[in-house]
Formats: sequence, structure tokens, C-alpha cells
Amino acid sequence: MSDHADLPNPSQRPAAPLSDVETTSAADAFTFLAHDANYDGELSRDEFETARSDHDRQQDPRRFERYDADGNGVISREEFMAGMAQDRAQKPTDGPSIGPDTASP
Repeated sequence: MSDHADLPNPSQRPAAPLSDVETTSAADAFTFLAHDANYDGELSRDEFETARSDHDRQQDPRRFERYDADGNGVISREEFMAGMAQDRAQKPTDGPSIGPDTASP
């Protein structure tokens, strides 16, 4: 009987690459963790605002309130992820959409 320990197990396939949504979600989760200075699982106003640029604060001064969906004065990871997704969905695309209606024959 030969030893096949050095051969890959066909039942163990490599993980599929992450989708854009999964990659974005992972990046958002990392961003949340990076700004949670006291590691309590929530972002205080100070933690949230420290992460924002002056330009961002001027463009959207009420972002903290928008993200704090339950109004308890802190942003949970779930609220942060939902807020980031909402912001991303509202951003205009970088250029015109090319689809079946606008494609050249």
C-alpha cells in the first residue's frame, strides 16, 4: 500500500475568491475595528469623528446621527456596516453605465 499523504485531497478544494460584496464587507469590518479604540464593540462619537477628515465632516456633518440608527449615542458594528452600505449605494458611479440599452450594435 502506498502512502498518498503528500497528494492533495480532492474533497478539500481551495476556497472560492471573495466577491466584491464580501471584500467590501470585510474592509468595512476592519475599518470599524480599527477605530474602536477601547475595543468595546461600539464607536463613540469621539472614536467615529476622529476617523473622519475635515472635508468629510463638512460634507456630511450628521453622519454619526445617520449611522446611529437606534439613537443610543454609539454606533454598533451592525449600524456601521449598514451605514457604510447605504453611503456606498448613494454614491454616483464613476462614469456612464454601459448596458443593453446603450451598447453599440
